[in-house]
Amino acid sequence: MYFRTNTFHGRARGFTLIELMVAVAVLAILISMAVPSFTAQIQRNKMRSTTADLIVAVAHARSEAVTRATTLYVHPKTINNTAAWANGWCVSTLSSGCGVAGTTLIREFDGPRGISLIGSVTTAGAASASKPLEFNSLGHRNNSITANTFSICSASSTLGKKIEILDLGQALVQDCTCSSNVCN
Repeated sequence: MYFRTNTFHGRARGFTLIELMVAVAVLAILISMAVPSFTAQIQRNKMRSTTADLIVAVAHARSEAVTRATTLYVHPKTINNTAAWANGWCVSTLSSGCGVAGTTLIREFDGPRGISLIGSVTTAGAASASKPLEFNSLGHRNNSITANTFSICSASSTLGKKIEILDLGQALVQDCTCSSNVCN
């Protein structure tokens, strides 16, 4: 009986150190080309997510205002005595703010991370970044509020989203160009 054994004669099989180094270098070049586009995609996803969260808060406040037959508010969160939409926002029953004694907190949203969110609520010609959105029992925006705009801007590009809350409470979303974290 004849048995064959697997023995290598001559050169061993496998990669040389130089071939492995060339493969690693090519991989590093490909990764360095992919990272910028991946970062931009992450920023676009953060903008979309923040836009969707804000629209959900507005729709929820409108719906609950109609269901409860009362006025509801969407407030910017206050952190370190500063109310700003970038801190997050909440839907509540009183105009005094998120987490204030006597306020029923209906829903709370965290602020965006890594992108800018600037909100402006205008009443009687005076714009404020800390005023709440107010919806009456019909789901409409309060009559004293003349304009609501939100700018959502990426830190790494000039592209952004502009959200405008219309009189009947619907949200109008538009692409925009950001300059100093505000949509133009």
